[in-house]
Amino acid sequence: MKKWFTTLLILSQLVLFGQSGNKEKTIEQKLKYFLELSDSLMIKTNTAGVGIAIVYNGEIIYKGGLGYRDVANKNIVTENTLFPIGSNTKPMTGIIASRLVEKGLLDWNAPVKNYYPEFKVDDNYVTENATIKDLFTHMTGVGRYDLLYYKNSSITRDEILEKLPLMKSKYPIRQQYSYNNFMYLIAGIVEEKVSGKNWGNLVKDEVFTPLHMYNSYSVFQEYLNYKERAKGYKSDGITEVDYQNIDIIAPAGSVSSTPSDMALWIKMLANKGKIDNQNYITEDQYNYYTAPHATFNPNRAISSSIGWIMGYPNGKKFIQKEGGIDGFRSKVTITEDDKFGIAIMTNNWSDYISIITDYALNIFGDDNYERDYKWEKSLEYKKTDNTEKDTKEEKPLLHKIDEYIGTYEDEIYGKITISKNKKKLQFKFHDFKSKMLHLGFDNFEVGLNLGNGSEDYILYFHTGINEKIDKIEFKLESNMPISNFNKQ
Repeated sequence: MKKWFTTLLILSQLVLFGQSGNKEKTIEQKLKYFLELSDSLMIKTNTAGVGIAIVYNGEIIYKGGLGYRDVANKNIVTENTLFPIGSNTKPMTGIIASRLVEKGLLDWNAPVKNYYPEFKVDDNYVTENATIKDLFTHMTGVGRYDLLYYKNSSITRDEILEKLPLMKSKYPIRQQYSYNNFMYLIAGIVEEKVSGKNWGNLVKDEVFTPLHMYNSYSVFQEYLNYKERAKGYKSDGITEVDYQNIDIIAPAGSVSSTPSDMALWIKMLANKGKIDNQNYITEDQYNYYTAPHATFNPNRAISSSIGWIMGYPNGKKFIQKEGGIDGFRSKVTITEDDKFGIAIMTNNWSDYISIITDYALNIFGDDNYERDYKWEKSLEYKKTDNTEKDTKEEKPLLHKIDEYIGTYEDEIYGKITISKNKKKLQFKFHDFKSKMLHLGFDNFEVGLNLGNGSEDYILYFHTGINEKIDKIEFKLESNMPISNFNKQ
């Protein structure tokens, strides 16, 4: 009761603040208002905790946090709380490449095979012609295949590279933005080849050390060893989520960082690649790094740059990147003209990061305190009702239950195991486990726990000419062919 009363009190104060006169607020007033707004919305959205770093006019004005890094033990978020930042690793991988270009070790427009001759995908034209820039701007056209590595604790980097030649294209090269974590793995391998260092040492030497980001890490075990690490939660802000180790695709998403360190990262970016008026990267390379290289969203005039999306809303250049991994989300935004930057890191999965970022851009950039109450309302936590799904009546099987049991294998994704427990079919794929709901004919529904909750997928058991089940047809990615898992 006390928490909700406090929230209402804060909200009433926020409304009065936004309505009080036309004189532009001081930076101290803006920051106070923003943090109070962030705190009130954190409570409304059941966000467990948030780490925040803000740069204004090229200087750090805030690095800290709100809420809890550990809900059960009431451990609060501070400037030194460690969060996984997921795909906000990608701009760091990109800036490593920028520094390697400066050293003459890399060329953005050179074919990948010039540096990594083993590079090969299913499309031979892509294999021969994909450039370093194509890797960083998601323009190779190759399908994502994320469920090859995600929640697959047994797979190795070498096994992923062995599967790469089988990966088909979703779109023709350079025709449409096609997000791909494995292309960032390849980019990291290229960086290793030309520098002679492994990627973990490379990100430390080229990013963390020169920027004095001494509490940032690229190895999962280092995150686990850190005393003040955040725990991840589902959207209820209470239920803990298992940590995900994605070291095998480290250049795409393995970095963890703190509000204090992210403040240093965004300060360099807000100052166009400078640290204390000295070039961290040259102006030419910074401009290339943040330039529009490929269309991301033509309807909104948004483009893809090296690890970022970018555009010119209201005539101001911005770069932005979101990251997500089970139980965590992050968002970094830089507006060059204002020398403004903000990094938001949360330890549960919601769009809180987006609304807070938008409000920050309005408040600090335009002295605008307008609220989007409809958006705020849509973000309030709502408990999911699974009653209907749990009571759904199953249809009779077309085959005897034992005929479904067995191991099925796809050449890229690996194995699915179908077993039986108490006369009910059970599904296992990598580390995913699920009950199977028969929908009719030979179609079954399974739930894959993708971090914030279960997402339903449909399996179809195919019967061969001998009237025996010979494979599972499984649609794992939109705009890509159905995967065939053949019975072993």
